Amino acid sequence: KQFDLWKWIADYYFCTIGEVFRAALPSGLKLESKSKVFIKNNDFQDLNNKEQLIINYISQSKKAVFIDDINKLLNQKSSISIIKKLHEKGIIEIDETLQTGFKPKQVDFLKSNFDFKSDKETNLIFEKLKRAKKQYNALINLIDFFIENPKKEFSKKELVKISGESLSIVNQLIKKDLLVVYKKQISRIIKGENVVKNLPELTGYQSEKYKNIIEAFNCKKPVLLHGITSSGKTEIYIRLINEQLKKQKQILYLLPEISLSTQIVSRLIDVFGDKIGIFHSKYPNSEKVELWNDLLTNQKKQIIIGARSAIFLPFSNLGLIIVDEEHDSSYKQQNPAPRYNARDTALIMSKIYNSNVILGSATPSIESYYNSQIEKYVKVELNKRYGDVKLPEIKIADMRKAYLKKRMISVFTPDLYNEIKKTLADGEQIILFQNRRGFSPFVECSECGWVSKCKKCDVSLSYHKYNNSLRCHYCGYSEKIPDKCPVCGNTYIKTKGIGTEKIEDEIKNIFPDAVVKRMDYDTAKTRNDFIRIIDDFQQQKINILVGTQMVSKGFDFDNVGLIGIINADNMMHFADFRSYEHTFQLITQVSGRAGRREKQGRVVIQTFDVENSILQNILINDYLLFYKTQIEERKIFKYPPFYRLIDITVKNRNINKLNKFSNNFAKSLSQKFDFVLGPESPSISKINNFYLKKILIKVSKTKNYSSTEKDLLSIINYYLSSKKMFSSIIVINRDF
Repeated sequence: KQFDLWKWIADYYFCTIGEVFRAALPSGLKLESKSKVFIKNNDFQDLNNKEQLIINYISQSKKAVFIDDINKLLNQKSSISIIKKLHEKGIIEIDETLQTGFKPKQVDFLKSNFDFKSDKETNLIFEKLKRAKKQYNALINLIDFFIENPKKEFSKKELVKISGESLSIVNQLIKKDLLVVYKKQISRIIKGENVVKNLPELTGYQSEKYKNIIEAFNCKKPVLLHGITSSGKTEIYIRLINEQLKKQKQILYLLPEISLSTQIVSRLIDVFGDKIGIFHSKYPNSEKVELWNDLLTNQKKQIIIGARSAIFLPFSNLGLIIVDEEHDSSYKQQNPAPRYNARDTALIMSKIYNSNVILGSATPSIESYYNSQIEKYVKVELNKRYGDVKLPEIKIADMRKAYLKKRMISVFTPDLYNEIKKTLADGEQIILFQNRRGFSPFVECSECGWVSKCKKCDVSLSYHKYNNSLRCHYCGYSEKIPDKCPVCGNTYIKTKGIGTEKIEDEIKNIFPDAVVKRMDYDTAKTRNDFIRIIDDFQQQKINILVGTQMVSKGFDFDNVGLIGIINADNMMHFADFRSYEHTFQLITQVSGRAGRREKQGRVVIQTFDVENSILQNILINDYLLFYKTQIEERKIFKYPPFYRLIDITVKNRNINKLNKFSNNFAKSLSQKFDFVLGPESPSISKINNFYLKKILIKVSKTKNYSSTEKDLLSIINYYLSSKKMFSSIIVINRDF
């Protein structure tokens, strides 16, 4: 079944099965080839300096020498050419060895090396230890413990604590052969209680919806759970999980962001204990391998919580797939291949494994909601907040008016500034949302207008204040901010635009007594960073949290009184047919973090476009009106869910070759497909020294999928075989 899914991914998303394997397997399970070098012949004649250096190094080394070691010795990227010459001379031999990157965790355990049940032997030992009082006391404590726990094993670390003495004292007992050390392989995966407890009680309203879901499952139909924020979707998920556990089934709980997993994991561990396994990119590779092996063998971890890559795990008895926040774009893998959508793959997965699937969201994707309207999915709606908590009060703040009247306080309108002041005075917390990290999107010379650009990409460099650098968010290139303009020599170079780092800086200046923290990919690079920030905010150690879309992902904070959207226009006015959909979803989701539990929260949305229809839909919390507007536009302009989209990016280091090939390629596509747009230069037309052209194919849902794949691949194969690609690279991204 697992391989059936992988093959479907390879076929549907236009990639090779090898690319799927590479994405699916944790690196610790992949076989790596290492070249070991050893001396074959001692006749060392006519060697140059580097060759002699290598021979000396191998001769003197007490351990195996690999090619990587020789690269380091010569301080070269590759030493293959030199090694090849030595091999041709018959002086060295090369041996290829295969190995995996995974090493089981081995821990020192201790046990008694004498029969402590024998009074005679025990008395004799204690007689010898009379003068070593600390060793004497340690051994008494350990023997008492061994007698109380005859069938259990304990690590050396645990027994040092039980001994009541130091490590050095216990080591002395080991040297005297009174204790013996042995190695034991243990799991890196955190263990908990293996019982189900603290199951949440559903309200009457939730119980009714739960029954509707079970009825849909009995009909083997996917369920779309459309529940407003704080309506209790997680409580229903927990009940559904418990039903599957009773049947000894496995459950896959997909989340769009690893940042969201910390709170969900805590809640589920509290209920399901040791049955929980976690799988995502920020987890150590060794833990991922152990979880993979657990699913293949003993299947102790029945509930897997993970980001999109968890769909590749080797399930054997899958009963339920939960896709939480199903609308989220993070479910779509962009680079490298396979460029799959985990939500759509989960639906195929449910058919292969004959399991149930539920998609949950407060703001469903247009495609999912459409599928519920045509009864492809069963729609279950949760329109009441848990405990009848009121939806947040939303206010739209006019930035245009505030700027004209010169009433802006830094980047804050008077409305937002006053709400922040009031919220802090009330002892409540605040989340400020800006979907752009860094201090400023670019820097500009105040005299001549020079803007610092990336040397490898057609994009300006973003300014990051914390290390005073300019950085490209596409290729990673960075440089220090110049002291003066390289064009005119002017020393006043000013920052333009607003990123999360600048908002953090400004809010600290305006409210110096508030504790302000930032959560974006610069401050939360590891899972421990995520956990620390979220825990500090949960424990109310932080007054104001500034963040990107990470802060919109379903967190449940008790004391958040205010949400501030710094600039909604950045999201709305973006060259993407989904921009209005993403804006509605992001703002609605982040607004849902306010006023949970017993309090009604407040939301202030700053914009220059106060009459925008999307903002008006958000203001009255009318998803259906928003959907109806969007679905009509999608139908007119041939976008999903009525048409499938295939986005083709053509890349080449030479702009002339790129233009020639992309034009020819688009003409060939037009002969097979009715709607082909392009080639066009994207808004960022060069990334990492490759020039780019975009071609968009729109394919009607009525057209057979396999014929679409066959037609496209036949054109690509023609260009590959006829050598007319001019060194161009084709990247295919479907259903993006």
